Amino acid sequence: MTAATENLAVRFDKVCIVFGDNPDRALPLMDRGQDRSTIQTSTGQVLGVHDCSLDVATGEILVLMGLSGSGKSTLLRAVNGLNPVCRGAVHVSDGNGLIDVTNADPVTLRRIRQQRVAMVFQQFGLLPWRTVRENVGLGL
Repeated sequence: MTAATENLAVRFDKVCIVFGDNPDRALPLMDRGQDRSTIQTSTGQVLGVHDCSLDVATGEILVLMGLSGSGKSTLLRAVNGLNPVCRGAVHVSDGNGLIDVTNADPVTLRRIRQQRVAMVFQQFGLLPWRTVRENVGLGL
């Protein structure tokens, strides 16, 4: 691990996620700044995330905010390989370094899911009388 990555839990590096049978068809349109509707009409592919780069430090609590359908959950599901990345990379700390889950073999991906990554999906009921930190802490 380098000094720049030793405190990272997750790194998103220019991540693009496209849903459909041929995501590579959508990438040039995304790069030209076309909107979701145009991309879907032209290619039949659905834009999930485009060019997202973000570092999350170990112990950091981070909130992703955005409108419904803006790609928040899509991006998070890439952390454990539930949503495949068509360009870019997602790295997750395994305690000894950053693992590229984008290209991880099934055994490594299973280990990351079992030992390093926990997820709360959208329908989970947070406790309104607790703070964000207290709600997050329940899963730790």
